[in-house]
Amino acid sequence: MAHSETQHLEPALDKADTVIGKELARTRRQHRFLLLLALLTGTVATALAGSAAARGEAVASSWPLTCWIVAAFTATASLSTGLIQQLGLARGVAEREACLGRLHALAVALRLGGRAEEQLLQEYQEIVKDYPSCFSAVRLANTREAEGRGR
Repeated sequence: MAHSETQHLEPALDKADTVIGKELARTRRQHRFLLLLALLTGTVATALAGSAAARGEAVASSWPLTCWIVAAFTATASLSTGLIQQLGLARGVAEREACLGRLHALAVALRLGGRAEEQLLQEYQEIVKDYPSCFSAVRLANTREAEGRGR
């Protein structure tokens, strides 16, 4: 392998780190928001229903309204939990964290030296292969940059 191939590895690692890091932050925010929404609305629904049951009277102006309020909070909690599952947010966070960990380890190895260039490039290619969803965001960012330069 030519030295020029590994000269491109460091900028590629930096680019992947930036793009995947942003994706990780976005996925964490979405996951955190939906999780907190589910916890809060589920807690409010439980408190309203429990309070009405304990007091033996509606907490709103009527029983039907109390039931509708509790149902709305419960539905919101269920929808939030379902979205977390359907969007694969927990899995997405874990995958991006693992990918970034491997990229950071490879960047350290590249900067420290002492490993064959072929081995470093092969390891990068394995990371790309192991985390296709992470690198689809990197490819998209590269495409957008290229289109921006072409204008």
